[in-house]
Amino acid sequence: MSKTDTQIEQPVILDELLEEHPPSSLDKIVEHTCPDFLPGETNLTSAYSALHSAVQGRIIVNLQLALNNLRITGESPRDGYSLDGTAGIEINDKKAEIHDEQHTLEIAIIEVKTGNIKPFQAAAYAYREGVPVLTAELQTGNVHYLDQEMSSTFLNEFVDHQRDLNQLGELEKRIPGKFQCRNCALTSCPHNRDDTYSHENVLRDKSEIFDNVSSVSDKLVKEIRDIIEEMGYEIDVTAGMEGGIDV
Repeated sequence: MSKTDTQIEQPVILDELLEEHPPSSLDKIVEHTCPDFLPGETNLTSAYSALHSAVQGRIIVNLQLALNNLRITGESPRDGYSLDGTAGIEINDKKAEIHDEQHTLEIAIIEVKTGNIKPFQAAAYAYREGVPVLTAELQTGNVHYLDQEMSSTFLNEFVDHQRDLNQLGELEKRIPGKFQCRNCALTSCPHNRDDTYSHENVLRDKSEIFDNVSSVSDKLVKEIRDIIEEMGYEIDVTAGMEGGIDV
């Protein structure tokens, strides 16, 4: 599916910045208030990565099982495709797609977050791929929707923040911050901090996120159904639907 036109006001500048900075880095960049900030090594325990991978796997498998018996029919005014009821919904890596023998239509990108959500990352994905992003926030059990139209607000702010930081740099102004300075590798700065992180209770403190796997999967199913219906298609449930998914 090709990317449709958006309301990005500074597409050339934005495209250049997205080539320079991966989407996963955008939210951290916008948090910076100091033009001289240098990212340093945080030495995070591997427990965070292990938990994230495990929870993401649980969500993706639950989601595919819940979508497995849904079939798509009708014709979409937006895409111009006619589906006869043989099309299903497949999870391909982090994308939800409609598949039949002739078509593959991208529905949404699925982001699973065991910590803080990243709206600027989601905006970059929505802008670049041309489909909505569904961010599953396991700490709260919420699912956040961000589409290509909404991405313009976040990405224009990103461009403006880069411009403003450059202006601060030209004025030789540094703005210290407790957490920002702790993560900065500019040791010559008088505001540099050498605090350490504590990882003693990560597994205990984060284990409750597994409690939200089922409810988050249900909410993702609902969001995906809503997107498909907004595309103009109808959804049928085939025999053998099991589990607690509200259809």
